[in-house]
Amino acid sequence: MLGGSHGIDAVLKEHNLDALLSIPHSWGTRAAAIVGYPIVTVPLSFFPDDTEPVRPDPQFDVVYQSPGLPMGLSFVGTAFSEERLIALAYAFEQGTQVRLQRKAYPQAIPRTQLVDIVGCEWWWICALRRELPDPLSLASSLLRDLRS
Repeated sequence: MLGGSHGIDAVLKEHNLDALLSIPHSWGTRAAAIVGYPIVTVPLSFFPDDTEPVRPDPQFDVVYQSPGLPMGLSFVGTAFSEERLIALAYAFEQGTQVRLQRKAYPQAIPRTQLVDIVGCEWWWICALRRELPDPLSLASSLLRDLRS
């Protein structure tokens, strides 16, 4: 019911949409997850510095919102719409550049970039040139970097 002719598919068709927008952990993403539809989430903003931390369950050290915590925007589509969702999410992310608005904690900054592992900055160019390493050497390289 959540997908198909009375749910997500119906809304997309009725309003001639490629995707629905939703905030993660909301009804939109839950409905899509239940029926197995694709969801792509990109940075949307950050909670303000004066945000009061919220811990939904005091027995776990999980914070739902806190100062500077990033929040995302989810693109929800119908079955097999991953290609279109990725294109929409990429366009949004590139247009807003939200990920650059706030610096990450030092521990969260990657020490290795894709180019360091596959030898090419853009994976699809490497794939077109057939320059991607075999999966075993790629995994070995990642493990070696994680240990250092």
